[in-house]
Amino acid sequence: MRLSRLVTKHRNSRVGRQIIHWAHRVIDSADNVNNLDWAANGELTVLQRFSDARCVFDVGANRGEWAEMARTAMPAATIHCFEIVPATAKFCAQRFAADDKVQVVSKGLGDRDGTVDVSVWSHDDRLSSVVFDGHAGSRETIQALVTTGDSYVAAHAVDTIDLLKIDAEGAEPAVLRGFATTLAGGRIGAIQFEFGMANLVTRFLLADYYALLGSTYAIGRMFPDGVEFRDHDPRLERFELSNYLAVRRDRPALIERLAVRT
Repeated sequence: MRLSRLVTKHRNSRVGRQIIHWAHRVIDSADNVNNLDWAANGELTVLQRFSDARCVFDVGANRGEWAEMARTAMPAATIHCFEIVPATAKFCAQRFAADDKVQVVSKGLGDRDGTVDVSVWSHDDRLSSVVFDGHAGSRETIQALVTTGDSYVAAHAVDTIDLLKIDAEGAEPAVLRGFATTLAGGRIGAIQFEFGMANLVTRFLLADYYALLGSTYAIGRMFPDGVEFRDHDPRLERFELSNYLAVRRDRPALIERLAVRT
């Protein structure tokens, strides 16, 4: 209590700011937020425990780095990569040109078929987004093609998606709406999605993910040692970048395999 009073009193001093900075870093590490290192943030762990997957959708594939990691961890899987920015999709297609297990689609996924405006930042094409334009730096707006997950699944006779990974810079809710029929049919085993600052723009809270998926899926934040499945708690609504995994409740063995091991 005495320490907290001292920090509050001296919050604007050099020492106070340093203490606050390091306290935030400790909390961020404990919550596993703003960690982009796949080998350390739990994404690689999940893929390795999901090694028997046969069909993976990578929505927001960018240049294919995550898909390449998934390809190694899931050698039997066919990976469908969706990238909304044509120039970026071209890089992804070149990366997997000799791999018939990876299919690159130069389209985004959303809740309708058609075209959308996309903000593209010249310094980092990973930030491309249809909903969020608050990053610093120069950007351009392009028109790009989108389709729905349901349309793609029907057109390509996809029976079951073992893992649907969505990294769509705030467009995750629209992507999920586009899979309404596939979700209702119980044909998506697990869904990985991001939660962070973009959700302030879309006003789609973590509570909304639980409302949409929670009756059918167990949901938890990804950590280096697995997934911490839990019920929703308002204190989880931190708008810092983190990854969540939703796994169908009728697959208890998979949930156990992916969960944090105590």
